[in-house]
Amino acid sequence: MRWVLGLAITVSVACAHAGELRELRLLNSPESTRVVFDLDARADNSVFTLGNPDRVVIDIADVKRGRNLKLNAAPTGVVKGVRSGPHDGGLRVVLDVSGPVTPKSFGLQPSGGYGYRLILDLIPGGAAPATVTADAAPAAAPAASAAVATPEPTPAATAGTIAAAAA
Repeated sequence: MRWVLGLAITVSVACAHAGELRELRLLNSPESTRVVFDLDARADNSVFTLGNPDRVVIDIADVKRGRNLKLNAAPTGVVKGVRSGPHDGGLRVVLDVSGPVTPKSFGLQPSGGYGYRLILDLIPGGAAPATVTADAAPAAAPAASAAVATPEPTPAATAGTIAAAAA
């Protein structure tokens, strides 16, 4: 009987550590399309682009879809569609985009009635992407080969922890 209770506590603690994507918002401006991921906890993430067709992939570690999350947003800016699914214990969000984009991401800590947020700016045009971490300045990525038959994933940006710890 004790082992059943211990197992139930272990499972509930493990589930409590998984974050939740509560809302996804799309905002358009003349310079970029902004995607805002509203989360209930800090989460590591990685972002990369794919071509043929053009897509932006966001992997968010230890996060699941919120029960009330709706990803049927109308096309906004360069984003034509949004879909998601579980991936490696977290959540993968795929943005179908209208052409090559350069994604730039950063995290925000809770403030003004909002929880943790992952912000992703999609800049039209396929300029050489930069790799970004939460603690370092952007670093140039290697140039892509022009004679590639099948497009490989191109690392676009990696933000370590969404909300950097206060120093």
